[in-house]
Amino acid sequence: MGTETKTISYQNVAYLIHQAQGRALQEKRIGPKVLITGSANSGKTTLTRILCNYILKLGWSPLLVDLDVGGCLLSPPGTIAASLIDMPLSVCLELYVE
Repeated sequence: MGTETKTISYQNVAYLIHQAQGRALQEKRIGPKVLITGSANSGKTTLTRILCNYILKLGWSPLLVDLDVGGCLLSPPGTIAASLIDMPLSVCLELYVE
């Protein structure tokens, strides 16, 4: 899949999440939950960052729960973390630097 095709797919997924969040808000229920899975080095962290950034641009503040103890998206390796995302995430750099 080309980069442009991936970008359009990511934007479509973000918009679907946005629509689901809007419906949840109208129905006074908890918004959508998204679980991203895949094999090692398949782009899960990058996709997570991209989707969080798109959702921010659409006016929402996503709650990111990082359960990858081998990575370091939100916290040091070997830990899990959750954070309300209120500013764009870097797509290139880890948030935790040793």
